[in-house]
Amino acid sequence: MTQPKIRITMLGKFEIAVDGRPALAGMAQSRKIQLLVQYLLLQYGRPATHAELTAALWGNAGDADMSLRAVMHRFRTMAAKEDPALESCILTERGAYVWNTELDCEVDVFTIRRLAEQASAEKDPAVRADLYRRIIGQYRGRLLPDSAGEPWVERQRVWLHNLYKDSLFALIELCKGSGDREEVVELSRRGLCADPYDERLYVEQILALEELGRQEEAEAVTRRAAETGCLHGDSRNRNLNGSYKRMQQSELAMEADLEHILKDVSETDGDGCYLCGYETFRSICRVQMRMRARYDFSLFLVTVSIVPPVARPGAGRNAAVMRVLENVLGRTLRSSDVAARYSDTRFVLLLGGLASDGSSPMERVRAEFYRRPEHDGYLLTYRLHTPENAPFLRVNQRSKGTENKK
Repeated sequence: MTQPKIRITMLGKFEIAVDGRPALAGMAQSRKIQLLVQYLLLQYGRPATHAELTAALWGNAGDADMSLRAVMHRFRTMAAKEDPALESCILTERGAYVWNTELDCEVDVFTIRRLAEQASAEKDPAVRADLYRRIIGQYRGRLLPDSAGEPWVERQRVWLHNLYKDSLFALIELCKGSGDREEVVELSRRGLCADPYDERLYVEQILALEELGRQEEAEAVTRRAAETGCLHGDSRNRNLNGSYKRMQQSELAMEADLEHILKDVSETDGDGCYLCGYETFRSICRVQMRMRARYDFSLFLVTVSIVPPVARPGAGRNAAVMRVLENVLGRTLRSSDVAARYSDTRFVLLLGGLASDGSSPMERVRAEFYRRPEHDGYLLTYRLHTPENAPFLRVNQRSKGTENKK
């Protein structure tokens, strides 16, 4: 039996069609069902664990596990009633969920990725140009506009938009090389619909129109660009060719800078928490607190101290146990956590929420610390605060009037 053809649109809108007929329109009535399906589609072929899905869609809500199961049940009931082809579109694999790639399913996002891979390997300029045209034709708008703002959407959106722009400019260069100025004008016009403030697209369109002898149109585009703030002056007093060359040089320099910066910030070993100096820690905290104010995720500030078993331990003894604690923090905490030494006996930490099972990562730290024989009888104590609430200050219970007199 021939499988029905499932076509999924995620660029410009979100739509699922089976054999050309719109399907699962009821998802629009449930935000969580729609987000769940979108998340799994963007992972296409990669299983997403229960914990990953609850964190992405519900954050740290206490009832996230039950909510996920309820949403999954509602979706499967809806899919089974609407079309048998959709009943098995989401599979369960060892505590994880995955979109069924065995279905005859075409997703515009992954079509673009496949075409881009083919274009990067293609040597024939004419074939490569055709692949670029197909990429541009597939890109019908931003990724999942109804789910804009979701972090897992925005990361993919930026990547796809950059891929579209790179394909657009690569095709413009090929058209200029073949002398097809008409297509350059049309490609620039199309690109400006997606990026109305891109100066390079205005310049490409103006220069192509001038070479075609369509001076009035070139001047109209120049005025429109100047009104948007993308060009200053007009084509009579602005050397667009010179400006264009400088723009290309700037873009090439930025690409080189980005590659260098990515190498600088990349880590060879990203396991465990990020250990840094206190000044760096303070800057990271400020940025994270700003992000928390915008995106409302859980953030905890923790002070961790070692307490010696004797009244006056030597500095070397304290230093040795602090090295043990540093090792424990680096191996026990998550890669998203940050730690810095605050004093000779204290660390300060920034933790991004509880573990997926709801437990505190500090309990794991304490247990691991006491498992190490090198802890040398020291005790480990910690205080955990939320940055938006000031720490509770303990007041000395003895007032001046009741102090013991010598």
